[in-house]
Amino acid sequence: MNNESKNTPLKIAEYIKNEIECGVLKIGEKLPSERTLVKTLQVSRSSVREAVKHLTTMGYLQSVERKGTFVCGDYMDNTYANSDLDKALKMAPILDLMDVRILLEEKFISLAIKRITKEDIKHLRNILNEIKDADENTGEFLKADLAFHMALAKSTHNDIIVEIMKTIIKRIYDHENVFKTSGHETKEDTVVDFEKIIKYLERGNGKEAEKLYHRHIHLVDHVLKKQFK
Repeated sequence: MNNESKNTPLKIAEYIKNEIECGVLKIGEKLPSERTLVKTLQVSRSSVREAVKHLTTMGYLQSVERKGTFVCGDYMDNTYANSDLDKALKMAPILDLMDVRILLEEKFISLAIKRITKEDIKHLRNILNEIKDADENTGEFLKADLAFHMALAKSTHNDIIVEIMKTIIKRIYDHENVFKTSGHETKEDTVVDFEKIIKYLERGNGKEAEKLYHRHIHLVDHVLKKQFK
C-alpha cells in the first residue's frame, strides 16, 4: 500500500478485497495474521480489525474459531459488498458507539430508581412534552430524545455517568444524520416507552422501568443496524 492509502480501515479493506477479487488470495485460503498485516501494510491493529470485521460482514472473509480468518466466496452473491464498502466502514464507529451506549444506559435505571427526585421526574416530563412536539425531520426529535437520556443519566446523581454520557452524546452529534434518520421509525415507540418509564420511576418500580428502557435502547440499535445492512 502507498503512503496515501495506508492509514484508514477503508483503504485496508479495499486492499484485501482487491487481493481476493484478483485471485491473489484464493477462496478457502487463510488470511495473513493480524500481526503480518500490520507489519506489511504499516497500519494499526485497530484499523486491521475494523477492516476485517466489515469484510467478514460482507462475505469476503469468514472467521473460524481457534483457526483464524479465511477467504470466503459469499461476497459473489452480495451485490452490496461490491457497491457500498465505504458506507459499511463509515457505519462502524456508529455501531461501536451503540455498543457502549447499551452497556452504560442499561444500568441507569437500577441506580436512578434509588436516587431520583421529584424535580428529576418533573424535568423528564417536560422533556417528554418536547419529544411529542418535535419534528423528527429537522433534528428536533433527536435533540429532545438525547436530552431525555441525559436527564435520566443526571437522575442517577453520579457525576462520572453524566460525564461519560456527555461524551456519548457528543459522538452521536458527530453522526447526526444517521441518528436523525432512525427517528422516523422510533418516535412513536419512544414516546410510549418514555411515558411508561416515567410512571414506573415515579412509583419506584425499577424492574418494569428497566425492562422498558432495555427495549428502547435495543430498538434504536436495531433500526441503526437495518440502515447498515
